[in-house]
Amino acid sequence: RNGAEADKDNLVSLFQQLGFTVFYYEDLTSDEFNNLVKELKQSSYLSTECFAFYILAHGNHTKGRDKIYLNDNSVLYVEDILSLFNNANCPKLIRRPKLFFFSICRGDTPDYGTLRLAEHTERDGMINMKKDPPNNMPTYADMLICFSTVPGYAAHRDRQYGSWFVESMCKVWSKHAHDTDVEQLMKLVGKDSSTYRTEQNNALQTLGSEQRGFFNVLYLNPGYYED
Repeated sequence: RNGAEADKDNLVSLFQQLGFTVFYYEDLTSDEFNNLVKELKQSSYLSTECFAFYILAHGNHTKGRDKIYLNDNSVLYVEDILSLFNNANCPKLIRRPKLFFFSICRGDTPDYGTLRLAEHTERDGMINMKKDPPNNMPTYADMLICFSTVPGYAAHRDRQYGSWFVESMCKVWSKHAHDTDVEQLMKLVGKDSSTYRTEQNNALQTLGSEQRGFFNVLYLNPGYYED
């Protein structure tokens, strides 16, 4: 992947400056990936205040599923990665913030933008009922998942400076991580990266994200995860 070296240097530098212990691997096969995850889950490194997982690879989005292509042409599904670190499969990270970043294409279609149309929308009502909180625990919790683009669309990468997603994220986090929580940081990344355009056809990309039980506020510097 042209520009991958710049992505690596920028990300490793960023997360090291934020106080993370960083492990970086290139061109993994399916067996190598599975062995690394197994080794990680058995290590003491998951006894941590915050866990971040970052993949830069070729990818696609088909039949409602995001997939990643590994070095041996095998397919790794994003949902399977998230499952590896959920509360059921990775109890060491229960109640720990878990950040997942996927700098991958989610389709082949360039996004050239569209004209904005006014539409009427309806919203269903909702009744909030108070009750005693249950004792059971959700399978997925404390997860923030970020994608470089939305389903169906391509992600862009500069041959010299690396992928737009990584470049924008490193720029924004370096400037604002000292006083801004992670979800707000990613909104700023989305806003910044939305200004990028390709030279030839003016294509763009839109950051996509979701949270699964990520209800608290996470600051990486000084570093706390509280209501």
